[in-house]
Amino acid sequence: LDAALVVGPPPPVERRRIAYADSAYLSVMTDCPTLGCGGIVKLDDAYATISETGSTFLFHSVAEGYAVPYPGRYRVTVEAYPYQADTPVTLTLYRGTKPGAAASLDELIGAWDLVGETPRTVEATPFLRPGDLVSPSLADQDFPGADSPDAYFVPEKHARDYTGEGIALKAMTIDGPLLDTWPPLSTRELLVGVEFDEDGYLQLTRAPIEHIAEIVERFATRAFRRPLNEADGELDAYVSLAEGRPFIEAVRVPPFLYQAGAPGTLDDYALATRMSYFLWRSLPDETLFKLASAGELSDSPELERQIDRMLDDPKSQRFINDFAGQAFRLYELRATSPDPALYPEYDDRLAQAMERETQLFLAELIASDAGVGGLIDADFTFVNRRLAEHYGIAGIKDMQIRKVPLPPDSPRGGLLTQASIHKITANGTTTSPIPRGNFVLSNLLGQPAPPPPGVGTVEPDTRGTTTIRE
Repeated sequence: LDAALVVGPPPPVERRRIAYADSAYLSVMTDCPTLGCGGIVKLDDAYATISETGSTFLFHSVAEGYAVPYPGRYRVTVEAYPYQADTPVTLTLYRGTKPGAAASLDELIGAWDLVGETPRTVEATPFLRPGDLVSPSLADQDFPGADSPDAYFVPEKHARDYTGEGIALKAMTIDGPLLDTWPPLSTRELLVGVEFDEDGYLQLTRAPIEHIAEIVERFATRAFRRPLNEADGELDAYVSLAEGRPFIEAVRVPPFLYQAGAPGTLDDYALATRMSYFLWRSLPDETLFKLASAGELSDSPELERQIDRMLDDPKSQRFINDFAGQAFRLYELRATSPDPALYPEYDDRLAQAMERETQLFLAELIASDAGVGGLIDADFTFVNRRLAEHYGIAGIKDMQIRKVPLPPDSPRGGLLTQASIHKITANGTTTSPIPRGNFVLSNLLGQPAPPPPGVGTVEPDTRGTTTIRE
């Protein structure tokens, strides 16, 4: 509510350009005398980094004194070019926090290939909150051994002596917060009937209690997904909560949190709610409300038209992500971290591509009206260069994920061959047919394996123990 309900002057839209060649922080770290920092080389117009570990902690926005001033969307652009590279090198961008001395990079925002000698400018628009940071980073460059980039730290070795590949980071520019309108659209939609002056302050045209009644009625109708019951005095009950409170505080009071519905045949409002939260993960829009009000939504042809409309809407991506997350357990993808000694190729970019493959695969089955058999056997999948390398699929050149055909003799095709499913049915070190068989039974067939007959409970003998471990 603090972010959604804002009045008064807008926050200033600022531009901060970090020119890395002029960075006082990086100039100090160039000749850092301790292992665990450094790994950078000063160039005329940039700083080159040879280490994924080093770049993670040296180039982030907080290190350059930038603090996110206001929650919202920000445009982040990064200028970079390959350094001593004969093959594509990958630039990544992370959102994170800085809880202590070290930065925590929590979310991979994007990944881009840099090719040849041409500088490239990449752009992303993440949602940032105060306390967040953004950090460009080099990928693919960490590996063990004497020739590892991470071995080139002063005083034993220096990054300038390293002949391998890296990235030269020229600049990072942060613009924002990006404001389409002020006060925000969320505020205008919540405070219906209220006007604002040029400075964003409220202008009441009626008695405050009349405005509150209009605002609560509109919001409650949407929150309850049905008209208020006048006979039960629902509106008056909520409006009465505003008594004795300042206007903005008053409209924040009613807690519309939970869905509720009686069992049995659904009326049109309940049907609109079920459809909307299933396919959009949100409340019904005006079209659904109008059809429900007219009693037309339960008409079968109209119902089919609305389902087609809702699936064509970009909001249906929420259904794809949530259905795959729950039904196929994709939300568990990052619950375990594979042992880096056994699987050094696993990283955030591969995990992100694995997740997107399954989401896009499910979306394609729905969009093409394919049969459920497509979950088991399909002649296509979705990959980018990183995932294609993992699968051994040749000819994929960049980090853009796209649909690719699979030859008849390919071991890929269908949900059970996707790396995301392999990941969530393994434990980080080994795989087992038991969790994977259980996945097929529970998540595809809806028939979870029952316990063997005659298995009772086992009560441990805790006599004489003094600790939980014992």
